[in-house]
Amino acid sequence: MKKTVLRSLLLATAVASSFSLSALADTHSSEAGKFTPSLNVEGRYTTFDSTRKTNFDFLSQRFRLGGQYSQGAFVAVGEAEFRGNNYGETAVSSDLTAGQSVGVRQAYLDYCLFRSDDSSADFHVTAGRFIPHAAKMYGNDALTGWFTLSGFLPEDGLGLTYDGKLGSVDLNAQFAVVNSMQVFLYSPAPTTNTAALSTKTWQFNMSGAGAAFAGGTTFNANGAGAGQGTMGRSTDPSSASSNTAEKAYIANVGANMDAGAGKVEVMLAYGMQNNDISSVGTNGTLGTTASSATANDVNYGELSVGYNYQNNLKAGLWYSLANIGETRTFTESNGGASKFGADNGLKNQYSVAGIGVDGNSKLWGLTNIVSKDDMLTYGGGVEMFMHRQTGTGSYSDSDAAKNDVTMVTLGGGYAKGPWSAQLNLSYFMAENSVFLNQGNNNYNNTAFLSYISFGLSI
Repeated sequence: MKKTVLRSLLLATAVASSFSLSALADTHSSEAGKFTPSLNVEGRYTTFDSTRKTNFDFLSQRFRLGGQYSQGAFVAVGEAEFRGNNYGETAVSSDLTAGQSVGVRQAYLDYCLFRSDDSSADFHVTAGRFIPHAAKMYGNDALTGWFTLSGFLPEDGLGLTYDGKLGSVDLNAQFAVVNSMQVFLYSPAPTTNTAALSTKTWQFNMSGAGAAFAGGTTFNANGAGAGQGTMGRSTDPSSASSNTAEKAYIANVGANMDAGAGKVEVMLAYGMQNNDISSVGTNGTLGTTASSATANDVNYGELSVGYNYQNNLKAGLWYSLANIGETRTFTESNGGASKFGADNGLKNQYSVAGIGVDGNSKLWGLTNIVSKDDMLTYGGGVEMFMHRQTGTGSYSDSDAAKNDVTMVTLGGGYAKGPWSAQLNLSYFMAENSVFLNQGNNNYNNTAFLSYISFGLSI
């Protein structure tokens, strides 16, 4: 009896929902479709790098082409990305899956399930490849573009999003279930001052540094290159390495509220995944006893708080924290789900904290410098990259596992409409000598990088 009543309630709810969705679709069915193209070109050109003998290299070139088609309650978005001359990097934060140079950055369908009568709030569902909301950064390109905080790459899954307005406060929230949570970390190689030079390198794996500092080993959310270029599941759904039967969950909430002549911006994002695949066997699957896959539980969060004064001056702070659980080794498959052995006792924690500011000369009424409506831009900030190990292991709880790196950066440039160019200066300081000095063939605890960034975005 109880089951019959429950099924009847579920059926009634489904029917009511279908009528509601049909009504919403009918409301917008007469609206004409609209297509909006998008184009983004980015490039970076080094003027000096203390870790390299050769300078004047093209660091990172990206070309993105996409578009959005909307009609009524439906929206379809597609965006492709092409990369080249990427200075040794293997992936780009919020860009492509590791190892790709051409691929789909975004491709999703969005449907508005509900919209209030006054259009002050809506609730919609997204299916496909999309980029989850993430914390904001403030500063020059070295902070917002190259050493960017956000670890979320495009995710394949299903998301529910709420956008609304409460008085003068704009609210948004999102919850997503995705195949695998792909994030990027910044970490030093575990080392000591007496270690071999080959191991004394600071390893960047963020949105573009790559080989800028001695090669840059790729560290994904688990601190190692992910199997099949993904975290948790293979890019080939039919392969054994995809059968972890684990999904990742990502949630975020943000608010923009009026404060004087500007707005306060707050964003909090969090993601988690159990048995996140960190490596696969030599045969490209979960492996055998001799060469088995490994997995870690992963938790990742981002937070930012900032102030935006009429888009002419922005300042804020941000923080991210990734906890990488102990490594487990694959033992067997059981009904499509994978079993993993005992923990190895070693945990890793990666965090980034920063503060920055960016603005333009329109704040002082200084414009029309070379041509109409152009402006000068400026920005800068301080950012710290931190890595900790706990538990058992070669570098556990040692000074080598606490080799924090601090970056101080400044930038200044010129912008007109969708065009921009900026000179960026970045100085790095570490507790140990981890930066290669190519000129003297030794290692220092400081490094310096300067480069020009340029871009077009429409």
